[in-house]
Amino acid sequence: IFWAGLYLMACASTALGVLVGSSVGNPSTAIEFLPAVFMPQILFSGFFVPPELMPDWLAWVRWICPLTYGVKIVVAAEFDGRCDAASPPDPNYCDMVMENVGSDADSIWWYFLVLVGLFCFFRLLALYVLQSKARKFY
Repeated sequence: IFWAGLYLMACASTALGVLVGSSVGNPSTAIEFLPAVFMPQILFSGFFVPPELMPDWLAWVRWICPLTYGVKIVVAAEFDGRCDAASPPDPNYCDMVMENVGSDADSIWWYFLVLVGLFCFFRLLALYVLQSKARKFY
């Protein structure tokens, strides 16, 4: 589950990169835009900043970031039921990490489906952008 989650997160993130790359005119401009696309993913994924501490008008961004669902999958695969004996009873840091990220081991398959959906959405949107740019030349 861990490696499958990482793979799907990488696929969805590269699909987002392809969308950015197909939206601009040349590769150097795309490289300049990538930090503006990927840095918010790090901030809004819920790993560094818990979602309840984000402003309401900005918290919706986390739902379209592939890293959000990848982090939920990885955290659930890593911590669910495996650290009860290794972690001291109070406070249980594994449960705290899962709670901060908003990960639920029972919902892990939904996270996989959302990552597949985001991958398809970003790829199809990139295809549409490329087709609309190609119509200008033909």
